[in-house]
Amino acid sequence: MITGGRRTLWVDEVSARARPRDVWFQVAVISLTLALLDGYGAYDQLVHVTPMKYVLMQFPLLTATFILCPRGSINRVFLPLASVSFVGWWIASYLWDNNRSGWISTSLRDLTTVVAIVVLAQVLGASEFIRVLLRSGYIAIGLIFVALLVQPGRAYDVAGPAPGLHGGFIHKNAMAPCLLVTAAVVLCFHPQRKFRRGFVALVAVLMVLGQTTTGLATLGALVLVNWVLFNYTSVVNRLGRAAGVLTLGATMLAVAAAAQSFSSAVLLSGKDLTFSARTVIWDGVAAAIGRRRWTGYGYGVWQNIWVDPIRSINIENGFLVAEAHSAPLDLMLRLGIVGLVLYLLQLLTTIRIGWRGLKRSDPLGRLALLFCAIVVFVGFSESLVAYGLWPALLIVFCAINREHKPPAGGRPSKRRHTSVGFAT
Repeated sequence: MITGGRRTLWVDEVSARARPRDVWFQVAVISLTLALLDGYGAYDQLVHVTPMKYVLMQFPLLTATFILCPRGSINRVFLPLASVSFVGWWIASYLWDNNRSGWISTSLRDLTTVVAIVVLAQVLGASEFIRVLLRSGYIAIGLIFVALLVQPGRAYDVAGPAPGLHGGFIHKNAMAPCLLVTAAVVLCFHPQRKFRRGFVALVAVLMVLGQTTTGLATLGALVLVNWVLFNYTSVVNRLGRAAGVLTLGATMLAVAAAAQSFSSAVLLSGKDLTFSARTVIWDGVAAAIGRRRWTGYGYGVWQNIWVDPIRSINIENGFLVAEAHSAPLDLMLRLGIVGLVLYLLQLLTTIRIGWRGLKRSDPLGRLALLFCAIVVFVGFSESLVAYGLWPALLIVFCAINREHKPPAGGRPSKRRHTSVGFAT
């Protein structure tokens, strides 16, 4: 048991049937780690891995896991109806995608990532999933410094369209969400307060070096939301539910006040109020969505920027773009209003189940809510949280919080599991 902080919270360890020494267990951990690192794009600048190469790496790992894992392990996998509907609509978009080779290229990789993360996270169990999630974040940060050593000119752009640090990531705004998720896991599960504070400070420094306004703003919001959620149950237990509601209300007011002063922060960061021309991009994407609002243009729409609708968007913009720079707009362009609604249903389902976990003092519930906050904040100005790794993690946080219930009183059950306590 690890203790510290104001209270100890428990996360069930993997049961005895899945001990780390088992071969399938180690293979599953490797496969899940690879899926997370590839989903983050943590090594894109260091090693170029095509979708087919990635699938060829994952396929034998997943196959070995499914063959060697204990009987009944796959039966534990829970798939929310909203997520099944979203993925089904995504697959169906092949029928109306004008760029079917692009659909195959991007969907092959993203669907493999979704299957690996959703299935393996539940087969391994909540505790091991958190460990792999944390380990993957540490590896991704390590790759930033590796990239600085082996190719400093590419890892840190002094000039160019997106100056700043991005390490092994293809872009600084791909690096930022990875750092944010890792920071959320550390805030929820690492037992040492000094380490938690030091790690958040390290993430802030990397964000500053990356010159990512989106990342810094989201990090500040993440720390605030974590503090409120961490103290919510204590406030309710001591002062009643009304005090908890007032705390949440005050937080919402603080966020609203911050939003009002956001334009000043943007100007101080040296950027203009078009959010680096994002408002221009949004206008062009919105016009294209209006021509096919319900179904969208298919999941592979961005794979060829020289054909419509991307060609028309870029002509209207007056410059080339390869993404919508907004998760809702990107979802509607790819999968229409139907796809956006299905994604939002999954998001709201994860928030609801995460909130239930928070009320029973489960750190997994708090982590699920923090992840949803990251999706919302980053999704305002970036598209990547709309596809690939991100819907997969939404499904996982929904699934593992659905049945995970820490033993009452903060003490682990000794009959079914051995347990490790993570203090907050």
